[in-house]
Amino acid sequence: MTKRVRLDELVAEYIKLGRERFAEEYAGMAALHGIGKVKDVSEEEEFEGRTMMVSMVLDSGNPYADTDHDQTDDIETEPGSCTDILWLIENTGRVISLGRNKSAEISIPEYSVSAEHGILQWKSGRGLSIVDSAASNGIWLENEGMRRLPQGEVYYFEGEERLILGRFVFRFLNFESLVMHVAHLAAIKQEARKAARKAGKKSGKKGSGGFFKRFFGG
Repeated sequence: MTKRVRLDELVAEYIKLGRERFAEEYAGMAALHGIGKVKDVSEEEEFEGRTMMVSMVLDSGNPYADTDHDQTDDIETEPGSCTDILWLIENTGRVISLGRNKSAEISIPEYSVSAEHGILQWKSGRGLSIVDSAASNGIWLENEGMRRLPQGEVYYFEGEERLILGRFVFRFLNFESLVMHVAHLAAIKQEARKAARKAGKKSGKKGSGGFFKRFFGG
């Protein structure tokens, strides 16, 4: 089965459960994480169905930005309807459909994604694989540079990789990478909360009647 969740919801669950219980809850799962949407380019720059784009730009001010990955000259991302959405993929042998169709297990309602874009499947001893289902805009993989996955070729994901489906940029996370990524964001969120509480206490102590002035005026 697959489960569609928001990244902030998964981070909140990690904080609530703790690392050990969270790892037990999602044991063996992999994930497709929506990073953003590639920007439109001019007609002169368009080729291969507008899928190959220009430089990778990540929002360094966003705590959920991918700060662990070097910026490349392949993709430029901007917010989109799939940003910070994760599809959690359970480790079973079932075929998992991916495409624009509502009936697809991983459904991406976007015109640049084909109705039947690709197929995911776990293979024993090899991990999660993906195959292009004759998608118009193809499946592009960031593997030694960006390359389009040839139709019919079975590709097996490794630890953590980027791929493009239509106009959307995704990151594949295996189980270990998923837990590490969510744990990192949970730590950032908890530190931000501590800093906010400290700032609130300090501002409440400044001047006489700081608390009452802020809440009751005067």
